[in-house]
Amino acid sequence: MAKYVKVGGTWKQVSPDVDSNIYANIKVGGSWKDITAAYIKVNGTWRQYWNYSAYIVPNVVGQNYLTAQTAITGSGNTVGTLTTLANAQGATPQNDKTVASQTIAAGKYTTQQTVGLSYYVFTYVTVPNIVGQTVSTGQTLVQNSGNTWGTGSYYNNAQGATAGNNNTILSQSPAAGQYATAQTVNYGYYLYTVPTPSAPTVSLVGSNPSSSPTSFSFTVSYGANTTSAIAYYGPQGNPTQTSLGSVSNGGTATASGLSPSTNYEFTAYAYNTVNVNTLGNQTTGPVAGNIGSVQTAAQPAPTTGTVTQSPSAGTSLAVGTVISGSTYGWDNSPTSVTVKIIRGTANVVQSETLMASSSGTTSASTSYTVQASDYNVSGVATYFKVFAQASNAGGNSPWTAAGNDIGPVLAPVTPPSGGSVTLNWLSGSGQAGSQMFTSASGWTGTSLSYYTVITTAIGRVPTINDTVVASGNSNFVTYTVSASDAVSPVNWFAAYNTASNSGGSLTVGPSNTLVAVSTPTTTLATASASNSYNAGTNNPWVWTLSITHTGGSVPTSYNGYFCESASSSGPDASSTYFSGTWTAGNLGTQTVTRNSYTYSWARWTNIYVVNGAGSSNASGSPTPYQ
Repeated sequence: MAKYVKVGGTWKQVSPDVDSNIYANIKVGGSWKDITAAYIKVNGTWRQYWNYSAYIVPNVVGQNYLTAQTAITGSGNTVGTLTTLANAQGATPQNDKTVASQTIAAGKYTTQQTVGLSYYVFTYVTVPNIVGQTVSTGQTLVQNSGNTWGTGSYYNNAQGATAGNNNTILSQSPAAGQYATAQTVNYGYYLYTVPTPSAPTVSLVGSNPSSSPTSFSFTVSYGANTTSAIAYYGPQGNPTQTSLGSVSNGGTATASGLSPSTNYEFTAYAYNTVNVNTLGNQTTGPVAGNIGSVQTAAQPAPTTGTVTQSPSAGTSLAVGTVISGSTYGWDNSPTSVTVKIIRGTANVVQSETLMASSSGTTSASTSYTVQASDYNVSGVATYFKVFAQASNAGGNSPWTAAGNDIGPVLAPVTPPSGGSVTLNWLSGSGQAGSQMFTSASGWTGTSLSYYTVITTAIGRVPTINDTVVASGNSNFVTYTVSASDAVSPVNWFAAYNTASNSGGSLTVGPSNTLVAVSTPTTTLATASASNSYNAGTNNPWVWTLSITHTGGSVPTSYNGYFCESASSSGPDASSTYFSGTWTAGNLGTQTVTRNSYTYSWARWTNIYVVNGAGSSNASGSPTPYQ
């Protein structure tokens, strides 16, 4: 409805019409104000004929998102969907929790508005507190928090390192807390070194006897930083030594059964064994002490050997890959060798996760098959490396790596599973020119590719090995029925679908079949079957099958099997396929005769009548044995 106001004695229309949902204004006391209602006097009574309620949507961009919500609801409007914008979408510490945009612009509206908001949410990176943790635990905490493990500096015994705080972090930089970006966390830690024992003192008890000796005794005295000593003896200059076991400080060891007129030397080795925090017992030594003019040196520890690994370094590892490692050819005659396969992060070290190990006297080998659980352990790419160590009485060689990392481990491949395929009419219903198409669904697996075929067979469901009329590397394959398809005998069609990936392949189908028909008016024929036979005593026995057309279009052919048996209950001793052209006409009876010189019982089974609409099983098939 148009609205009017008298100006200078003249009625003028209010523009625009407020019924068009645009508010109007009037000047009151020199100021323009919104018209919210209009009245007219009828028979001396003022009556409201128009009302306007304005809803003002405030401008909340740049405000805290909670303050913005309060402003919207306070204006009579409704808060809609709230959308957060992360760091990658422009969130910073400065704009955290502020409104970036509103879905309804600020202004006046005739109806209540639902105002959606998007606001920034900045995610800080937290540096964990690693002081007091072991180095390995600290590294795990830092990496799991999204920060970078930095450089460590150690404090030795003179700087406060003890067995109790060994390998313990005492400082970090930066300090624990929240930061706008990921941090490289450097650290200081205690590294305790077990003090090396001093050489023990070895002295004979008494003097050499004048006659051929049978035994000698000697005492062993410990020096500083020694917790135990082991005594040995042997012919002077002979590297083969015989152990006399542990000797207490100031204790006596006796060698018996010695050969006369042979010079011997007696040696004790000192050890310092300390229980080191997080690392268990650590031993330094041996340090030798001896008597006589010839000192028997401790056997040198192995230093070098051959360590191999397969596959070669840098090879990406799929689940199921076999990693093998071996070691041999160590110097200094090791008495034992150990080879290990270690899993870890980039630049694998021997102290990371042991996956396989094997030991031997001079050589050793082991293997490990990569599992799905080896992929991205704790969210970090995983690698493998082979290490080996050789040992003898002189000590252990350093752990020696076969080469650089093998890896990384690739994401596990899920083989195809599930899946089904159907064959449907895209146009028509089986006549020449009708088009069919395939549709596959329900597959699960990683990075699948597909291959689909449509096959055909006469009078039966086709297999995947029957004639292929269409194929393609997709789930959607089409085929158009030709004139040669849509004639008697009936052609059946089925679809088969194959899904494949590196984990294998799987073929499914068919879920249904389609049939080419000769004419749209041909209907499926129905029939009944019965059996009779010549019950005479003379061979051969003769059986007659009667196939009677009972409904539908006239059959064009028939087929089935003649089965013979030695008894009335079977089993079938032979089965012979038969077929023929239908000549009996509409609702006629077609007869088939078979005889046997061998078997006195027979039946007919799987009897079908066929026309352009397909094939149907005759009622009464199979017939009883007669």
